[in-house]
Amino acid sequence: MKMPKEYVLVLIVGLFLLAYLLEAVVDPLSLPLTSPYGFLNMEMISKVPFTSAVILVRSLAILITPLWLLSFIKEAWQFKAVSLLVVSVLIQLYGVQATATSSTVGIPLEWAISFALGGLTLFLPMLFFFAKGAVAKPKSTESKDIGSLSDTSSDVDDDEDD
Repeated sequence: MKMPKEYVLVLIVGLFLLAYLLEAVVDPLSLPLTSPYGFLNMEMISKVPFTSAVILVRSLAILITPLWLLSFIKEAWQFKAVSLLVVSVLIQLYGVQATATSSTVGIPLEWAISFALGGLTLFLPMLFFFAKGAVAKPKSTESKDIGSLSDTSSDVDDDEDD
């Protein structure tokens, strides 16, 4: 079953709105984390289950967004894989930096954890795209005769008429 791209966009916007509405109900997260991955143990998740749900919903939206954008490109599996690799690494680095600096000027801790988790989950479709690109048959292109680079006799004859 293939879902139209417009519905996926509505899903992404709906997930971000749901996370926003759920986050408005809870207090900001204030845990002593040195890395956003420190949140992913059961002890931390069980302390703040509602905030964990907000982070999970937002991470899902962050995961789906680049996949939706790449769905507009036909095939090009290796390009998609490399793009996801770059996006995933950048998102995770931003999440780690925002958590490590723990500055109040940047993004909230929930966003940093969501970025790191969303970036981490982007590795799965990236591996899929690399595998699909490795086994995909390259498109065969017809060779076109564009002529020769050497001078032909007709070119030389035209110069002699002048």
